[in-house]
Amino acid sequence: MPIPQPGLIANGTIYPSTFIMLNPALVAPAGFQALQCTANGRMIGIAFEGTEQPPLPSSTYPLPAATNGNSVPWYANGQSPVLLKIGSTAVVAGQRLTSDSNGYGTPMATTGYPQNVGATALESAPAGALCRVQVDIFASVATVT
Repeated sequence: MPIPQPGLIANGTIYPSTFIMLNPALVAPAGFQALQCTANGRMIGIAFEGTEQPPLPSSTYPLPAATNGNSVPWYANGQSPVLLKIGSTAVVAGQRLTSDSNGYGTPMATTGYPQNVGATALESAPAGALCRVQVDIFASVATVT
């Protein structure tokens, strides 16, 4: 597995293996703050698969990768293989993925408005599973039909 990148601060709760984006409301010098991605948001990477807390019997699940004000380890463009939580739609190996409203991976629309792509699936995976992906950040130009 690749080594996660340091340096971003969570500006809210971020769960493991989800797409992350920079907080668009913040400007320098208050930048470097990440949020769990919104639907088709401008993602910059994927949150680390680990959690900031140990899995204790008294823990509330799911455990976050980072909470507000704490460092969030993340994977940047080009890193592979990385685990990504898949949303409510299964994915097929080779499919380009964007973010759903929870920061989970979902297949990119092939028609309609342009999509922000965050990863390419390296394997097929059912809805709700973890999937190995390559982080591929770019904006596509979808065809309007």
